[in-house]
Amino acid sequence: MPYTFVSPDAPHRPHDRPHDEDIAAFRLCEVIRKDSDGPASPYHWQPKESFRAVSRST
Repeated sequence: MPYTFVSPDAPHRPHDRPHDEDIAAFRLCEVIRKDSDGPASPYHWQPKESFRAVSRST
């Protein structure tokens, strides 16, 4: 049962794996921030594989 859609406080950092908070996040979408080090930076979300799996199951 998914319980989190998006968590802006845990951004995805694909080029900084030790600080990629998205790896441990229980959510359906990853957060992409304009400035990954700025917590108030604008962001958008992208669906993860879990998002697609849930959408196929409904």
